[in-house]
Amino acid sequence: MNLSYIVHLANYSDGVLYILGLMLLVELAVMVDRFWYLRRTILRGLVFVQELGRHGRLDREALNTLAEDAGDLPEAALLRTAAAHSGQVKGEALASRLEESVLVIAPKLDRRLWLLDTIITLAPLLGLFGTIIGMFHAF
Repeated sequence: MNLSYIVHLANYSDGVLYILGLMLLVELAVMVDRFWYLRRTILRGLVFVQELGRHGRLDREALNTLAEDAGDLPEAALLRTAAAHSGQVKGEALASRLEESVLVIAPKLDRRLWLLDTIITLAPLLGLFGTIIGMFHAF
């Protein structure tokens, strides 16, 4: 099986194989992008959480300073929320506000994953469509 045969099959499929190849490239790009982003976030987050563990009791100024040091990490939003409610809210109320912050952060982590869902749903249907086109060509 050589490249010219694959191109012949792609042309014979009326473009379905080209679409599947394009979807493969998009899927691989999204997977690599999410892998590198999540890997960087997790590794930087581990270092930051270890540094945070070295501190004792934190007041509002220390929480704001740590939030600035965290930069674009997801932990920064949690620290900003804790700093905003420091000394005012305790226990379950603070926990629920931190959970709300996590819900705001989650879409940033899940960005572009809808493309993977769409391709996972669409690829088998396109494969079936290619089979039907092949049957039309056979008759």
